[in-house]
Amino acid sequence: MNQAIGQYCEGCGKPLAAQARFCGRCGRPVPPKVSASVQQQPQPSYAPTPPPQVVQQSPPPTAAPPAEIVVMALPVGAQRSGFLGMKADGFILVLTNARILFAKQTSELMRENARVAKETAKQSGKGFFGQWSATMGSAGSQRYLQMHPQQILNETAGNYFILNQQIRSVRLKESYDPDTVKSEVKLILESVNGKIELIYTQASKKELKQALQQTLGNLVR
Repeated sequence: MNQAIGQYCEGCGKPLAAQARFCGRCGRPVPPKVSASVQQQPQPSYAPTPPPQVVQQSPPPTAAPPAEIVVMALPVGAQRSGFLGMKADGFILVLTNARILFAKQTSELMRENARVAKETAKQSGKGFFGQWSATMGSAGSQRYLQMHPQQILNETAGNYFILNQQIRSVRLKESYDPDTVKSEVKLILESVNGKIELIYTQASKKELKQALQQTLGNLVR
């Protein structure tokens, strides 16, 4: 019976039996065979699972503040001061959706308003009486409707403003003088900074109240 040949001697080349431990010819030890089943398989490289990424969420966009717009301009009101209220400064109150602008009417500004009104009436073909009427009615309040709020404040050094949210109340008191057959309306504005009074002779209490309520609502009474 033929003996199965496992390998050949590395010394003399004699065929060796499968289980031979020494060469029968030269006596050289036979190195042990390494079974394929026990050969170490290459291990897959280990890659640790990366930690979860924290996604930084951008904050929601901030809504832009609403633009300030001019809503209404009142006629000229007189702010009296001095002894017995003999001194009076004219102011036009320009109402916006955020504040009240106090536009001081200097003598130079009033003369310029009258000049522009007269020139406009003349160019439109009106005669002497038409130009005179336009000059007398040139209070200048309507032109503020076409101006930017900051432009209004920069017009005269004495101009200032009060925020709507700082106003506590606005009261209107109408009186009639039978001797002069004239009526006037006193506007009393109270804010966190104090009280302001203006006298109107070219507008009724109803007209002023309706105008002021457009921006101040129930604060006007």
